[in-house]
Amino acid sequence: MRVMFILAPVLVLALLAGAPLPTAAAPPIPVVDLSSGESTNFAISVTARDGKVIGNAMGGARIIVKDRRTGDPLASGVTYGPMEDIPAKPATDTTKAEAERKSARLEFSLELFEPTPVTITAIAPLAQTQSLVSTSRDMLLLPNKDYTEGNGIVLELPGL
Repeated sequence: MRVMFILAPVLVLALLAGAPLPTAAAPPIPVVDLSSGESTNFAISVTARDGKVIGNAMGGARIIVKDRRTGDPLASGVTYGPMEDIPAKPATDTTKAEAERKSARLEFSLELFEPTPVTITAIAPLAQTQSLVSTSRDMLLLPNKDYTEGNGIVLELPGL
């Protein structure tokens, strides 16, 4: 507190004398090349609480990916494929890989220029409109990261 009272009269005298105020040097502005983004691949699956992937038999799940900063939709679509159980602990890596390839999912690519905060929303089951539920997940998407490994991005629907 004492330092503030001592500096305040000094600043007032400096202003009255016409001296410029001391300022901190501004940090350099980073240069970001926005001319070309990195193509990033995505696979999004939607599961019920019991681990069964929501597939064609249930009409699939509508997926909407929105930029959290602007609210603009970046991608949307419906999952496609059979309903499959994705074993939590498969007998072999081959069994898990086969189940992942066969299960319903939405695959797409986005050109990302920078790390992008998004909200991913899933609405399902589309064939049973009286039972529609939704869930969402906030993520930071990184350019050139592989979001198709394993199950990809998995959203879990409550109540199914």
